[in-house]
Amino acid sequence: MRLNVCLCEWTFRSIARAVVIAAFLGIVSSAAAIDPQPVGKLIDIGGRKLHIHCTGSGSPSVIVENGGAAFSFDWELAQPEITPVHANLHL
Repeated sequence: MRLNVCLCEWTFRSIARAVVIAAFLGIVSSAAAIDPQPVGKLIDIGGRKLHIHCTGSGSPSVIVENGGAAFSFDWELAQPEITPVHANLHL
C-alpha cells in the first residue's frame, strides 16, 4: 500500500513540474515573439546604418550620443526635458 502512495506522490510531483516548466516556456516564447520597434529611423551613412531620433526645434541643436554599451532608450527620460528649448538629435 505504501508503494502505491509513493508512486502517486511521485507521479503528481512529476506532472506538476511538467506543468510549471510548460507554463514558463510558454511565457518565455511569447515574450520573445514581441518585436518592439525603436523610435526614430535608420539612415544610411556610406553603407552603414545609423539610428537617429530627432525631436524639438530651435537653436542650438543638442546632439546626444550613446557611449560604451549604452542604448538609445537610456536617454528617453532626458530627451523630453531638452526638447522644449532646443532641437534634439538622438544618436
